[in-house]
Amino acid sequence: MTQSRTNVLALSGGGFRGLYTLRVLKHLEESTGRPITEGIDLLTGTSIGGIIALALAAGHRPMELERMFVERGADIFQGPTQPWRRTLRRVGRTLLFRPMYSNDALAAVLDELFGDLRMGQLKSPVTIPTANISTGKPQFFKSMHSDKLDRDDKVKVRDVALATSAAPAYFPIHPIDGNKHVDGALVGNAPGLFGWLEARCFLERPSTGIHVLSIGTLSGKPIIDAGDTHHPGALYWLGVNTRRLLQQMMTQQEHLSDYMLQLILQDQYHLIDGTVTGSAHSDIELDDPSPTAQRALLSAADSSASEFLATPFYRQFFNIDHQECVRHAS
Repeated sequence: MTQSRTNVLALSGGGFRGLYTLRVLKHLEESTGRPITEGIDLLTGTSIGGIIALALAAGHRPMELERMFVERGADIFQGPTQPWRRTLRRVGRTLLFRPMYSNDALAAVLDELFGDLRMGQLKSPVTIPTANISTGKPQFFKSMHSDKLDRDDKVKVRDVALATSAAPAYFPIHPIDGNKHVDGALVGNAPGLFGWLEARCFLERPSTGIHVLSIGTLSGKPIIDAGDTHHPGALYWLGVNTRRLLQQMMTQQEHLSDYMLQLILQDQYHLIDGTVTGSAHSDIELDDPSPTAQRALLSAADSSASEFLATPFYRQFFNIDHQECVRHAS
């Protein structure tokens, strides 16, 4: 990329729904015929999106990550895949005041991906949000993509990944340098605006040259029935099957981020995402790695990618000329 143009890839959080993100990325990489990071100047991601962004910045490819996600998802979200058995397990965990999942299996996967790799050793620029609950402030862990940045160069990548994905009630709090961190979704589940600001303030690029591609996780429209009570209590919001408070927080922030980026960047911004409605909602829970959920996520991603490849934004963002489009389509 030239100095006059800056491409930002922003990846949303969403638990196992990150499989959707990886399939979309795989399609994009196949369509361009080159590693996805070759067309990207800055990666940003929240929660599972943060893990994917870090993995891409470390040199891993979407196809490899998708395969690992499918093979290891059931280890990370340990427990039965049948809905009624998951419900019983969640009740037990909730009553015991423990996170629903240990992060041991996730940590093992991250150790395989990153080993002792430090943030300062990443191959691509990246910024990852977490919620620092020791200070009560958002904290962004960053690679060394600016002379102004040297705070995080020795921080292990696997620790940043565990911190940004430490979803309350799902995974344990993760400590880094004496501070406790939880899911970056508490700061912003859709980090496109963060990526734009990073490009402006730390890469020092003009707004007119910044293009942002955001990829969601089908989290844009969680179902809350109109017939539900108008005066819900803690059980309704915190839930057993559905964490309505967390899902609403994610959804509201995603819509706000999308709206603001459209206003700021207009045709220099694009969102790849879908919605989960009706009966499909129960098939794509944040912590459901079942074959049914995988089929739904992969099918949605195939459709989303196909639609995106037909847009002018795709050709502009990845610098694809007309002849390349014809060649890839044939």
